Amino acid sequence: MNAQQQHPNKTCPDETFRVKFEELPGVLRDWMGADFPWTEAEVMDFGCGQGDMALGVASQLGCRRVVGTDIGAEFRDCRRRAAAYLGLTELPANLVFRRTSPGRLDSTDDRFDLIYSWSVLEHVDQRLLDGTTEALRTALKAGGFLFVQIAPLYYSAEGSHLSHKISEPWGHLTNQSNIYRMKLHRSCPTSDEFKRLWSTFNTLNRITADQLESLLVQGGFRILRRYTTQCAAEPPAALLAVYREAVLRTEQIVLLAQRD
Repeated sequence: MNAQQQHPNKTCPDETFRVKFEELPGVLRDWMGADFPWTEAEVMDFGCGQGDMALGVASQLGCRRVVGTDIGAEFRDCRRRAAAYLGLTELPANLVFRRTSPGRLDSTDDRFDLIYSWSVLEHVDQRLLDGTTEALRTALKAGGFLFVQIAPLYYSAEGSHLSHKISEPWGHLTNQSNIYRMKLHRSCPTSDEFKRLWSTFNTLNRITADQLESLLVQGGFRILRRYTTQCAAEPPAALLAVYREAVLRTEQIVLLAQRD
């Protein structure tokens, strides 16, 4: 059985893998519409992490080529995960991974029909956002598409990316920094986990939905579709006195843009 016929078992012990492999490629397909030529498409996964979504896109959407890029090397574990959860002996022939440098792509020659980024751009150093946007635009063919999703946005209830450790909606905005740090430290069983999570939190660029849209427009993209989701919880009155309610409530932004 080849990769395009494989699907993770519904009892897969890694729910994150199942969602990224099975569900997110479907979201991407729906956003691109019925006329997008997947079998002819050159696609980049920008910030692919372990490569689960890139594997799903390559396997299920039948792209000519999928290139997963990341500044880390977690994608080296993709083959093992594919074997464990899909029974694959090798990765699909249309899937490759490349390690890149912050703010840069590894090649100036490749051109893609579609670049997608799922919960990645909030982790890009704010000093590199303009350059990263330009690099993505340059990597697209004329008329190529950029799909960007961010969740949770920094100013939303779970925007710290630490809600699995500190169950306090908007706690990163209401707590004094050293107190919030102490709460995280107490919730982590190891110092390595604490350091990793605190570093992730400290390096979030705090981009808002409106700022992301402006970044793309100013970077030479035309917005084709915009979608947001909102927090159900009521923001604290103390925060509403400082921030716009829309900024506090918007937890997810999804944009489909096209290179001008």
